Order: sequence, then structure tokens, then C-alpha cells
Amino acid sequence: MQFRALYDFLLRHSPILLTTHVHPDGDAVSSLLAFGFLCRRLGRDAVMYMADPIPDRFRFLPRAGDVVVVGAGSLPRKYEGAVILDVGSRDRIGKVEDFLAPSVEIVNIDHHISNDQFGNINLLHLDASATSQIIYDIFCDFGFTPTPSEATCIYTGILSDTGRFRFSNTTSRALEVASCLVNLGANPAYLADRIYYEVPLEAVQAMGKALTTLEMFGDGQVCTLFLSGDDEVQDSDALVDLALSIQGVEVALLFCEMDDGRVRISLRSKNRVNVSELAEHFGGGGHFKAAGVRMRGTLQSARDRLLPMVLDAVEIPQLGVTPA
Repeated sequence: MQFRALYDFLLRHSPILLTTHVHPDGDAVSSLLAFGFLCRRLGRDAVMYMADPIPDRFRFLPRAGDVVVVGAGSLPRKYEGAVILDVGSRDRIGKVEDFLAPSVEIVNIDHHISNDQFGNINLLHLDASATSQIIYDIFCDFGFTPTPSEATCIYTGILSDTGRFRFSNTTSRALEVASCLVNLGANPAYLADRIYYEVPLEAVQAMGKALTTLEMFGDGQVCTLFLSGDDEVQDSDALVDLALSIQGVEVALLFCEMDDGRVRISLRSKNRVNVSELAEHFGGGGHFKAAGVRMRGTLQSARDRLLPMVLDAVEIPQLGVTPA
């Protein structure tokens, strides 16, 4: 059994805390829900926690309503066993940390190259297109065929983390797994429509405002965008991906104001620049071409800190660089 250590862990612990990273994306939500289904299959008592709410566009997924969002007034119950999904470092689970016992045993399941192996058991599959793809392999290894609901969750994670099957992590294995999931009941047309093509008017208007802040640096190789705290974009990834699609742009950066005085930054690269290394320098992480980080300060101050490193990475001199 490839995942024997995980199987033994699940038999040892009950109840089990399941969680993922702050500001959850599609793969984070999907892998969490799918693993919750897996625990139910095994007859294990598992509770799903998140530091931040599930984004609106993923709330239709099966069992999304079972996820507990940790708030300031939450009274922590200390769990001795936890499975942390799609997280590169333990501090990325946010306030859920308060629910872990000092002696907690952690299973770390992830596919990010920046993962620091924080678990007692580390199941890191860097060749997987998404953490959800690893969950599919676990289902199969345990002898379970995903139900339509389970297949829907897993497919959504792969769909999301491959950028609708257009990123470089869209491997033949990812497509093979996606095909199997469709045969098991995942509806690709329905899921694409629900996630990407039902956008609230307010979100489109906010994207329009963000695009007015677009600035070019380094001979047009670096593009930045600001999103104020008053504006909510349902799919911020689409916004930064749009900036990256501009001809000649190598790196795109989206700076989003948060309620707690921090700035959330999404970094995207086309080919040459490893944005995961840039994010790691400031405590973030991710993939070679897609990463994220959070900083204290204003939109402008966050850009002032990060931009010189980005310009170095694209080998553009910093002195004398001004917005285009």
C-alpha cells in the first residue's frame, strides 16, 4: 500500500482535524472536501476547519456547508491528529493553529515545490498537478472508487490548479485522472460554468477598477495591479492572469488590500522567473510560475519592497526604472 503510513494514522486518531491554507483556492477547498469524504468512507470522525471562508464560487461543492470557519470568538478544541492539505508551511493555516494540541501528529499532503516538510508524515508529490490529484491516488490506493460527489470535488481541484487545463502542470496524468473523474460523474461543462462563467456584476466592476491601476515596469516585462479593500473580485487569479497575458510581460503582480492591515500578493510568471523563490523571501511560497505572499503595509509599500527583486529576476536594472 503506497499510503500505508497515512492509513495507519487515520486508524490511530479520532477525531481528526482537517484543514488547508488561508485564502483558500479551488484546490485547497476541493482537496479538503474530498479528504473529508475519504474519512467518512473509513468510518473516521473528522472535522473540516478553515481560517477563511470558502470563496463564493466553490460553495456549491458537496459538503462545503460542513466546513467550520474559525473566528475570533472560536473556542479551540485541541486535536491530537491533523491532516493539513495543500499547504507549504504550517503557519499558512492561520487561526486553525489554535486547535492543534502541543503533541499533535500531523500528516502533510501537498504538491508545492516550496513545501518545508513540516509534518510528522509528509506525502509530497511534486509531480502532481494538484493536491486533489493526490487525494484521487489515495482513494484508489485504499480501494475506493470515488462517488459522483467525490469525483466532482477532486475534478474541481485539478481544473482550478491547472488553470482550466492550460498551465504547464497539465500533464498527461492530470488529463488521465480528469477523464476518469468525468466517467465517475464529474460534469466538466457544468463545473466550468459554475466556477468561471457566473460572475457577479460587482466583481466585474471591481476588476475594471483594478485594471485602471495597471502599471508597466522594466521595459514592459513586469506588470502590477492594485485591488483596494473596498472592491471584491471573485476570481483574482483571472485578473493577474489577464495582466500576465499582455504581450512582452514576463511577471505579473496583483496587490490586494486585506482587512487586517496586510496586503495579499499574487505572483505569476510566464517562463523565466521562479516566483516561488521570490515569495519565499517574504514568507510565502507556491509554484515556479504561480505563488503568493502576504505583507504588512500599504499597497504601495508592498510593491516598493517586492518590485526591485522582481526586476532583478527579469534582469532589468533597477536604477532609473519608472512606470511606463
